[in-house]
Amino acid sequence: MVISMSTMKSIYRTVFFSVLIGSLLVFSGCGSKSPSLVVSRVTHFLVQGNGESLNFPLFAETIGIETIERDLAIAEYYHKKLSELYSFKSFNLINSAVSEYLLSSAAEFNSLHPIYQYEDSLTSIELSLVRFEAPQADYSFRITDRLNHQTRHHQVSVQNNQSASVGLLFDEAHNRGHLIVIQLYSLAITPDVTPAEFAEFLKHKNSVHDSALEGEYVRGDQKWMDELFKGKSIPLPMPPPVPSLPNKSGLIDYDTPPSPVSGYLALQKAVQYPSTAKAEGRTGRVLLKVFIDEHGDVTEHEILKSAFADLDSAAIAATKSIKFNPAMKNDKPIGVWVTIPLDFKLK
Repeated sequence: MVISMSTMKSIYRTVFFSVLIGSLLVFSGCGSKSPSLVVSRVTHFLVQGNGESLNFPLFAETIGIETIERDLAIAEYYHKKLSELYSFKSFNLINSAVSEYLLSSAAEFNSLHPIYQYEDSLTSIELSLVRFEAPQADYSFRITDRLNHQTRHHQVSVQNNQSASVGLLFDEAHNRGHLIVIQLYSLAITPDVTPAEFAEFLKHKNSVHDSALEGEYVRGDQKWMDELFKGKSIPLPMPPPVPSLPNKSGLIDYDTPPSPVSGYLALQKAVQYPSTAKAEGRTGRVLLKVFIDEHGDVTEHEILKSAFADLDSAAIAATKSIKFNPAMKNDKPIGVWVTIPLDFKLK
């Protein structure tokens, strides 16, 4: 099934595809009086009809390696799925986000539960949870064209352990649009659910399908365990804290993140694949933490995840060869640390 770009013009389409969770299905029954932990995972792409790639953003210093690798694996999974359904060729990962609420099993809210927000110079997006009746959640998707002040609204329904995608072609001249994937996990906290079963649910909601990455616990999981099971709570192994590097600007947060002047695809194109590595069939992903100063130059770097020595060197050379738009805080450029993923793949 292929949905053409013209078909998407000024309308929304939702596409459902099953996400297999395995043993989670054992836990998903619920009674009408049992609360449910409702987890909404959002993956947001800027999509274009030209090119053929999956491009990654720069990640903030405060995001750990485990989270980055999980976000990248999820993006790769959905890129594979959605590129088969839509006619888009180029996918730029904009963001990933997770929202978790403890709700009654049949709840329609007096106010919206925010799930995800995004805003740039052209577009603003709001995604909210408006109703949950196990095993289904209903979401409100609103997108506003900030140039002509037109707002469009669509309701998206997602079943437990499934995903839905919703999108809009907003820039016909440049053949661009936004595509958002909503993934729903929910577990009814019935009296017979044990802490061990709940821990398994937490691990599965953090897993990545079609990936070698195993589900790991994230910060916030222990809070749910302690709150829901109190004296019967069991400790969960947490990932190590994210190490912080000296920030010359004295600031970690920013209003606008840094970005390659010529776009993220230009960053990947700047990578010169070492001839020896190519001949020997060596591939891999390098994660670099770099300091981009207020002038948009990479002045320092640290290898967070190595592939091979020559691939590491090629990744470092690529980041130093291009110019970046610096991060902005209060309309002033600042220097910040960010993490850059660079892939070495043989076609």
